[in-house]
Amino acid sequence: MSNTNENQSEIDEVSNSPQPENSISSVSQQDDVQQRSTSNNHNPPTRQRQSPWTIIKSFLFRILMIYLVTRFFRRPTTVHPTENKTLPINPAISNSAYMPGSLYATGDLLDIYIFISEEQVYKYDPMRKPIWILNHFHYGDWTSEGTHIKFNEFSISENVKNNGSIYLHVVVTKHGYSIDPNQRESHSPQYTFWKSKRLNKYKKKVYKKTKNLLTGNTDQDEEYQKKADDNVVELLSHWHSNMTINLLDDQSSWIKGSIPPPLDKYIDFDVYTGKFYPVLFLNDYWNLLADYYPINNTIDKLNLTITVAPIQLWKWQMFISQNMRQSWYGNLFNDEQNDEDQDTLKRALVETNPYLLAMTIIVSLIHTVFEILAFKNDIQFWRTRKSLEGLSVRSVFLSIFQSFIVLLYVFDNETNTMVRISVFVGIIIELWKVPKIVNFEYLPNEKWFGIIPKYKYVYKQSYKDTTTSDYDRMAFRYLSWLLFPLVVGYACYLLMYHEQKSWYSFCLSTIYGFLLTFGFIMMTPQLFINYKLKSVSHLPWRMMTYKALNTFIDDLFAFVIKMPTMYRIGCFRDDIIFFIYLYQRYIYPVDRTRVNEFGTTGETDSSIIPVDHEILGTSQDSNSQIEQSRFNFIQQKLCTIYDNSMLRSLIRPSTCVRCLINRIQYNSTSNNKSEIDPGNIFIRKDVQDLLINITGFDLSRIFHLRNNKNLDRIVYKYLTDKQLKEEQEKTIERGRAKLQMPPVLPEATENVEILEKDEMLSGFSSSKHLFMDISLGIPIRDRLIVARDVDGTLRTATLDEKRRMRQIYFPIVGRELIMPKTFEDKNLEKILERGDYEFLLDRACTQFEPDDRDYIRVTHKTYEHIDQTNSFDVLRSTRHFGTMAFYFVWFKKIDRLMNDMIRRNLINDAVSLLQLYAIVHPNSKVAEYNFNDANPHDLIQAFIENEARIPDLLSEALRQYVRKTQQAIANG
Repeated sequence: MSNTNENQSEIDEVSNSPQPENSISSVSQQDDVQQRSTSNNHNPPTRQRQSPWTIIKSFLFRILMIYLVTRFFRRPTTVHPTENKTLPINPAISNSAYMPGSLYATGDLLDIYIFISEEQVYKYDPMRKPIWILNHFHYGDWTSEGTHIKFNEFSISENVKNNGSIYLHVVVTKHGYSIDPNQRESHSPQYTFWKSKRLNKYKKKVYKKTKNLLTGNTDQDEEYQKKADDNVVELLSHWHSNMTINLLDDQSSWIKGSIPPPLDKYIDFDVYTGKFYPVLFLNDYWNLLADYYPINNTIDKLNLTITVAPIQLWKWQMFISQNMRQSWYGNLFNDEQNDEDQDTLKRALVETNPYLLAMTIIVSLIHTVFEILAFKNDIQFWRTRKSLEGLSVRSVFLSIFQSFIVLLYVFDNETNTMVRISVFVGIIIELWKVPKIVNFEYLPNEKWFGIIPKYKYVYKQSYKDTTTSDYDRMAFRYLSWLLFPLVVGYACYLLMYHEQKSWYSFCLSTIYGFLLTFGFIMMTPQLFINYKLKSVSHLPWRMMTYKALNTFIDDLFAFVIKMPTMYRIGCFRDDIIFFIYLYQRYIYPVDRTRVNEFGTTGETDSSIIPVDHEILGTSQDSNSQIEQSRFNFIQQKLCTIYDNSMLRSLIRPSTCVRCLINRIQYNSTSNNKSEIDPGNIFIRKDVQDLLINITGFDLSRIFHLRNNKNLDRIVYKYLTDKQLKEEQEKTIERGRAKLQMPPVLPEATENVEILEKDEMLSGFSSSKHLFMDISLGIPIRDRLIVARDVDGTLRTATLDEKRRMRQIYFPIVGRELIMPKTFEDKNLEKILERGDYEFLLDRACTQFEPDDRDYIRVTHKTYEHIDQTNSFDVLRSTRHFGTMAFYFVWFKKIDRLMNDMIRRNLINDAVSLLQLYAIVHPNSKVAEYNFNDANPHDLIQAFIENEARIPDLLSEALRQYVRKTQQAIANG
C-alpha cells in the first residue's frame, strides 16, 4: 500500500514522501508557524501597497516557470549503468515483464473513500465512517460524469475549537477492492494509495498596543493590552468550505529516478512493478484568503464542499510552479503580504475580462522596458550633466528626505524584504546625485563634539551663480506656505482621531501619509522654474517621457486590480504634473537660433562635427575621447573628397560612417576579445587557495617513488633540534613546490594570416621555409614565426609549426618534436586501464603546452577515467589533483568527487569544493548559499536537492557519514 502523507503550507502540496516524520505534528511546529494571515489587530498600521504592475510582473514570472517546467517535463533521461538508478523490482517478476507506465489505465473504475479526521497520518479504523464514498469513478473521464460535487456538514470536537488541526484523507482503490487491510481476499495493497491534507489554516494575530497620544485612552481591553505588552503572536485556526480533489490522467512512461524536480516528489512508484500511481492532487489554490473564517467555541459544525474531478497536465504544472515560487520566495517576502498579492492576482484572473487581462500582460512587459529606459536615461542625464542651470536642486534633497522617511516607515511596519531593498536602492541612487549638485568642504579646525570631522556643503558654481537658485529658493518659499498648514492639519487629525503605538510611529505615519497624499506637490518647484526661465530645454525629456508612459500604464492597472478608491485617484496625480509639463513645452518651444541658458545655440558652424553619441551608442565621458578622435580623423579624410555641406549631409545620419567607425573600433579591440576563459578564474587567489586546500598535503605521497626510479643514496646526519626544524621546513617548502598545479588555459585556435603573396617566388623552392625571431629578451610564446610556402605565400605559422620551431631553437628537456605514440588513443586507453594516471599527466605536462589540443584531450580523458573508476585518491596530494577538481567543477561533474570526499570523512574538502563551484558558476543556486553560517551537512544537502546530477549517490554517502559521526559521538 502506498502511504503518502501530504501537508500543505498555503497552496503548496508538500512532499509526497511516505515518511510521516516529514509532516507537521502539532500547531506549534515550524510549518504551522509559516501559515499566513492578515492581522486581526485593533487599528492595524497602514500598509505599504506595492504598485499594481509589480503584481502583474509576478504573474508573468509564474508563466515563465510553467513554460520551464513544461520544457523539461518530458525530457528523456538516459540512465547510465554507472549511475545506479535501477528500480527495486520484485525478484519474482522477470525483467522482460517490467514495463514502465501508469499502474492504472485510462477508463479504469475506481472507488474513492474520503475521511475527515483529527489524526495527521491516515490509518484504517473500522469505527471511522467516510463522509463520502464515490464508487465507479472512471479514471481519466472528461465527460460530464467525470466531475462530482458533494456538500458535507460535520460536527467538530472541542480540540478543533481550541486551535486543533483537522485533516482530509482521500483513499483510492480499484473498484471491487476493499480498503480494509484485514480483508485479505478483497484487499490489495498494490492498488490502494492515499493522500492526506490539513484543511484548516493558521493565521497569525499580532497584538500591538496603541493609544491616543493626547488623552492616553485606548479602545483595547486589558487582556489585549497584556498580550501586546508580552509581544504575543497567536496562531488562530481558520476554515474554508471548499476543497477540490484532482486526479491527473497521465500515461507517460515514467521511470523512477528519471523524473526532473520538482515533479518527482508528486509521483510515487509501486516497488514491485515499477509503475507509478496516479497523481492525487488536493487542490485549494482558488480558496481566497479573504474567504477563510475563524474556528472558535461558537461554531459547532463546519461545512465542506468537495469536488472530485480530473485535471489536465498543464493545469497541474501551473499549480506545481506556484509551489516552486513559494519555496523560492518564502524567505524574501513577508508571508502575509505575499498571500495578499496571491489573492489580488487570483481576483484579477477570475474577475477581469480576458481581453483586458491579455492587454494588461502585454502592457506590463512594456512597463518594465520603460522603467529600465527611464532609469538608464536618468543616470545618463545626471552623469553627463555639467551645468545645473534650470534644474531644481532642492527637489533632489527633498526626494532624499522622502525616500529616507519611506525606508523608516517600512521598517517600522515590518514590510517585506523586497520592498525594503527597493526603497534602499532608491536612496542610494538619490545620494549618488548629491556630489553632482554640491561640493563638500572639509573644515580641519572644526569638529563635532571635538572628535567627529566636520564638513560643509556648498552648491555647485553652475547653480549658485545663476538665477535658477533664486527661482528655486522662491519656489520652495511659496511651497512652504502651502505645505506647513497641510502638515499641521494632517498631524492634528491623526493625533485626535487615531490611536498610535508611540510618538516615533506617529511622526513617521504623519510624514509618510502626507508624502503619499501630497507627493505630487514636490514636483511643482520645477514647474515654477520653467515658468520663470520660459524654457524647458534643460529637462531630461526622455526619462520623463518613459516615466509618464509608466504612469499611464499604472492608470490602466487602476481599473484592473482591485484597490481602494483613494489609491486609484492617487494613480492619476502624476498625470496632472506631466500634462502641465507638456503645456509648458508647447508654450516654450525650443528656438535653435536663440542662445539658451547654457550659452549655446542649436546650430554650430564648426567644420568638425561632434560625435553623435546616441547614434554610435557611446557615452560622453572622458572615456569617449578616443572615439571622438577617430571620428575627427575620418572627417578629415572625407573633407579631402567632399565639401563641407556634403560632409554634413553624409555624416549626420550616415550609416556608412557609423559602420566605418565600428570597423575601426573592432580592429583596435579584436586582439583583446575573448570568450569566457577558465584560466582567468583558475589563477584567482581564492580559487587557488580552495584548490590547495582540497589537494591535501601528505609528504609521504608527495615524495613517493615515481616511474620505477631508485632511491637516491641515503645520507645519515646528526642534527640539533634547530637544524631538524630547518630541514623539516625545507622539506615542506619543497613539497609545496612539487604541488604547483599546471595552469588551465583554453584551447589554442588556428589563426593563420596571409601577409603577402609574391607570384615571382612561386616554384622557387620545392619546400616551405620557416622563419623565427630569435632576438634576445622576447618570451618564447611571443616570438614571431612565419612561413613562406612553395607558391610564394608569406603567412603566419600554424600551431604545429610554432610548436616545432620553439622546440628546435629553445628545447625543453623531455619534450619531443613528434608526439609520442603513448598519447595515441589506443595506447592511452591501456595506460588508463593500468591506473598510471600520475605518470600520464606528468608526461603530458612535459610534452605539451597547457593550451595544446592534445594536452587538453589527454588530461580530460584521464580525468573522466578517474571519475568513472572512482580513483580520485590516486592523485590526492599531487600537483594534478587541484586541476582535476577544477575540471569537474567547470563542467559541473563534482558528484562522484564529492561522494569520495564524504566517504573518506573529508567533509571540509567537500564544502571547499562547493565554494569553488559557487565561484565558477555565480548564477547557480550554490552561489546563493551562506558558507559562513551554515553547517557542512546543510550545505551538502542543499546541493543534493538543487544541483546534484547523482543525488541518490550523494544522499547515501551523507547518510553514512551522519551515522558514523553519531556513532563516534555515542562511543565518546
